[in-house]
Amino acid sequence: MSDGDDSEPSGASDGDPTGAGDGDPAAAGNRLADKFGEPSEFDPTERFGDPEEEAPSAPGVSDPTENLPDPSEADGAVHRAFWTALLWTNVALAGVTLGPAYALLAGGTEIGAAVTVVGAFATLRVYQTVRAFQNRDNGATAAADGGASPDDSGDGTSETGDDDAT
Repeated sequence: MSDGDDSEPSGASDGDPTGAGDGDPAAAGNRLADKFGEPSEFDPTERFGDPEEEAPSAPGVSDPTENLPDPSEADGAVHRAFWTALLWTNVALAGVTLGPAYALLAGGTEIGAAVTVVGAFATLRVYQTVRAFQNRDNGATAAADGGASPDDSGDGTSETGDDDAT
């Protein structure tokens, strides 16, 4: 065999029928797959079909942000109440969790107790902020209804249904 003769793979002349000696493992694997009739690579579309063609299409939805009002048009009182409550909530959460942790893990009972008290005070301020905002809304509703509070139905009964005269 001469150097210019390409009729036989380089590994086949050594007695290796797979041609694994030619330095290309992929070619050797392909020849083995051809010899034994095994597929060289698994193709899931043969078994399961093409998912883009056979799968149902997803339902369309509209963008819910299109119907939202502009945030810059929010009432100033709502904006202030929200951010005040958020700030106090963060302080409360930090205080009531980090205070006891510091007291138990670091041994600083005075500092831990002080941080816990600050967290409890912040929790009270969150409650007061939310109640003040709710009362502001209830007061506007009561004024529009002619001065009756939302809890007073005017029938002589309280919220629990008990008679006021008893």
